[in-house]
Amino acid sequence: MFHQSHQLTAGSVLIADDQAANRELLEELLTPQGYKVIPVPDGAAAVEELARSQVDLVILDVMMPHLSGFEVCERIKANPRYILSSSDLNYGAV
Repeated sequence: MFHQSHQLTAGSVLIADDQAANRELLEELLTPQGYKVIPVPDGAAAVEELARSQVDLVILDVMMPHLSGFEVCERIKANPRYILSSSDLNYGAV
């Protein structure tokens, strides 16, 4: 029997949470799965990081200092750089 191993490249995840324990927990769960985790302590830092980095997923706490998770979402939605189209999706070949 022929066995072919496929290694999927996991993406990058920005985690914004003012609770260090929450950031650390998510990082401990995602890093072994191959994700590059970018933890930040608040919404303002999340917006700054998004301006610098291209990430695949953003996980936001709702209540944070400086900018709430809702405010960060509004900024993401208002920026045409973050518009996702079906041509941006990579489903891969089997």
